[in-house]
Amino acid sequence: MDAFHPDRKPNRIHTVHRISAAALGCFLLVFGVVSFTAPVGFLATSGAVVFGLSTNGLLATVSVIVGAILVFAAFRSGPTASTTLVIVGGLFVVSGVANAVVLDTALNVFAFRVSNVLFSLVVGTVLLTLGAYGRFTGHLPDTSPYHGHATAGTGETPDRPVDPQTARALAEAERAMTEHAATPKQAAGVAAAAAYRSEEERSRAFAEATAAFDTQNEKEGERQVR
Repeated sequence: MDAFHPDRKPNRIHTVHRISAAALGCFLLVFGVVSFTAPVGFLATSGAVVFGLSTNGLLATVSVIVGAILVFAAFRSGPTASTTLVIVGGLFVVSGVANAVVLDTALNVFAFRVSNVLFSLVVGTVLLTLGAYGRFTGHLPDTSPYHGHATAGTGETPDRPVDPQTARALAEAERAMTEHAATPKQAAGVAAAAAYRSEEERSRAFAEATAAFDTQNEKEGERQVR
């Protein structure tokens, strides 16, 4: 258990999210602090070059703020880091596109150059990919810490294969109920299944209720023998 793994069972996906957020956060913090030492105005449209990127006072301030947010998210939790990476990555892409439009104009308040635009687009895309890694996919593996989150708290359960034999038994029991010819065992199973809506849950409830009915009858038979 360490700063990047607050849980007892570390997960590789959380590690990727947190280290990615921490790495970029630290870079932005260093970039921002060094940029403050550059002899350039706060809103200068032609900035000084730091680490191959043009910068001014405003960009330095934003870099420090975003860097601090990323580092905090990295130490907060894996899901927080993942969400922050996706949001910041999207903002980087938007920033790259928007600032490419205002290059060499008075609206270039971040003193962007072509290198800044390329950096924003590339880093933004990488952050979006890393933030979504192992989380926003159609079929998450069972080892993913985000497995089942889509249905958590909604009262729903992930889809599972329905046993054909159980499904047929449930259908026969329901038909027998409508014909007033159901056995006590079938009636117990149908009553249990009626509390659920999905086929998987209904079949499971029916199977559990009928199994419990059989168990109860077996116990009663044993007592009578004794």
